[in-house]
Amino acid sequence: MAPFFSIIIPTLNEEKFLPKLLFCLAAQKEKDFEILVVDGKSDDQTLAKAREFEKNFNKKFKILISSKRNAAYQRNLGAKKAKGDYLVFFDADVAIGAGFLERVKKQLMKKKSLLATTWVEVDEKGLFASFLKLFVILMVEVGRKIGKPFAPGFNMIIKQEAFSKIGGFDQEIKLADDYDFILRAREKGIKLEVFRQPRLTFSLRRFRREGKMRTLWLYAKIFTYYFFKRPGTQEKFSYPMGGENKLKDKNDAIKNRYSRKEREKNEKTLNNCS
Repeated sequence: MAPFFSIIIPTLNEEKFLPKLLFCLAAQKEKDFEILVVDGKSDDQTLAKAREFEKNFNKKFKILISSKRNAAYQRNLGAKKAKGDYLVFFDADVAIGAGFLERVKKQLMKKKSLLATTWVEVDEKGLFASFLKLFVILMVEVGRKIGKPFAPGFNMIIKQEAFSKIGGFDQEIKLADDYDFILRAREKGIKLEVFRQPRLTFSLRRFRREGKMRTLWLYAKIFTYYFFKRPGTQEKFSYPMGGENKLKDKNDAIKNRYSRKEREKNEKTLNNCS
């Protein structure tokens, strides 16, 4: 029988973070799912790390190699190969508690939802982290109320038939393809449900790596622009995909920019699932 969930994870140089997510998935109380890791020909040990988990999922684990390093393309490729009733899109650096899929499944079945996302937590403590968590939650809730719904691509659940009806992610969009996807879902009459519980934990690694205020300013510009204008095929902002590829490309500069304490804090986030 087909699984209830197909979990699709686009990856590019995620050797540090992907094992954490796979460990979280192996610990799930709900076992009726398959995993599709869609890799963009990583330069590091992402694939080797992924294969270490194959035995944990009873043959419900696939690694697909994408010809393009493009998150939308990789998500669509995973969806084409998926067998589940619902598609779950995660990024490699998120974490979930052991009851996440179980609780999401109950709510999907109860509400007969076609499309859903959840509230979030972040992988840090402190005032800035709390502010950023609130910012993401408000963006989701306010957008839904004013007719401009949003669900992040790293935390999206959608019924297989609804995904096909929408036509998948637009691979030509340079940034905010997830926002474009939700807008097209709304145009098709597919309502976005937002679950307050359970919560997914997303990583602030980009903030730690590139500077908190600098990255916050970039996010503010991106969301303000796309809030008033629909995402398009022109690249308005630079936001490259890839886990640590930017660190690899500018390794010396990064090491000089950040203190040892900050780098150790980034590594410490790998210790817990949620």
